[in-house]
Amino acid sequence: MARHALKGLQSEAMGRLALLLSLAAQSLAFVGPATLSAPTRLFAGADTPDAAEVAAVADAILGERASTSARLSIASSSTAKLAEAARLRAEAGASFARAAELSRAALAQEADAEQTRSRELEEAVKAYGALEAAKRARAATERELVESLEAVVALTPEAEIAARLKDVADAKAEVAEVDVSLADALAAAAADLEAARDALARDAGVVAAALDGLPGADPTPEAAIAADWTAVDAAAARVAAASEAAADASARAAALKKVVDEAAQLRRLAVDTASTAPPVAA
Repeated sequence: MARHALKGLQSEAMGRLALLLSLAAQSLAFVGPATLSAPTRLFAGADTPDAAEVAAVADAILGERASTSARLSIASSSTAKLAEAARLRAEAGASFARAAELSRAALAQEADAEQTRSRELEEAVKAYGALEAAKRARAATERELVESLEAVVALTPEAEIAARLKDVADAKAEVAEVDVSLADALAAAAADLEAARDALARDAGVVAAALDGLPGADPTPEAAIAADWTAVDAAAARVAAASEAAADASARAAALKKVVDEAAQLRRLAVDTASTAPPVAA
């Protein structure tokens, strides 16, 4: 379009110049050639009004051509830059739309995973609590039995019988201690799980807020660009930290498993010690 405009201006200017030259020629024919002392007087230093006007018009045409050429150059550069800007905007809009879709998919699956993990934590807390209570109750029963056996030992005059009963009492005391230590470990594990559950609830809130700030399926570029990306970034940071939290939880579960295994081994040893004591003669 700029080139067509330039051609139009040039054609108009040339038309005007041709008209002026025609008028000048007519003037020359009217006044006669004798009045002109030099061929260049009409365009260079001529003292007639017509000659001055023609020279001024020629200068104006040259200036207009230079100005039009510069304007055309600038217009061409601006057009190219604006076209590139439009292309980049279109690419950016498409990228934002794709980013919104990926973010929604990731956060939606994270929300589902957090709900599942929350239920699992709740069940684990309950299970640990029930097992802790059972172990403490058993330890209390074992200690009561130990007290009874110790009382019997004190009342038994036969040294051999008293020694055997003392072995049983000591074994029962060890079993009680193992149960108490296991109950303590379960209580600590339950407390860790409750803390993890609370942290998970906070993370779920951040993820939910990010999902609320995203457009729905197949978003337009405008909607994707206007999304709350600050909330998405905050949720992404929580999700990244979730990997570390999961690794810590796995390590704590392994440590608890070791405590349980050791407690079971000690309990079996104590029970075996008590059961292998020689029978007391009637």
